[in-house]
Amino acid sequence: MAGKPAVVTRVVDSMTDNLRPTRAEATDVANAVLDGSDAILLGAETLRGSYPIETISIVGRICAEAEKVYNQDLYFKKTVKYVGEPMSHLESIASSAVRAAIKVKASVLICFTSTGRAARLISKYRPTMPVISVVIPRLKTNQLRWTFTGAFEVPFLKAKYGGIQRTDHRWMINPVNQTSV
Repeated sequence: MAGKPAVVTRVVDSMTDNLRPTRAEATDVANAVLDGSDAILLGAETLRGSYPIETISIVGRICAEAEKVYNQDLYFKKTVKYVGEPMSHLESIASSAVRAAIKVKASVLICFTSTGRAARLISKYRPTMPVISVVIPRLKTNQLRWTFTGAFEVPFLKAKYGGIQRTDHRWMINPVNQTSV
């Protein structure tokens, strides 16, 4: 609910030596998915186990079956309630994006971000479709140095606006008909 990743480990320890998980282990994997865990980490089962490929395949199938009955709508409502009111600006955008994507049955949700924060906020609501994050690098324009030397007068500005004057460290155009700028 807090939007922090939850990883479950050591769920199918018996598969280190056996081709099939125990009934309790299979139930634990399914319940981990239904409880909203983000990942299931397989360690010894695949590292030194006798059936690493079968372990990955079976755990993957259990997860896929559990995801079919996962109530995303209920999770979304609980997450919105957990976040509370008033929502921050970014939180509101993220929840609205997920709500809209679910409503139109979007096949993918694309998020443009420069820090990754928006993608994490969107993922917190666990949309049913994949979230693709496109990272846009930040451009620093404060490093641009622009210098101006010399003086010139623009005839168009002088004729139309009565000239340009410097006031209060800002350049201002003075309209001919106005008395105050």
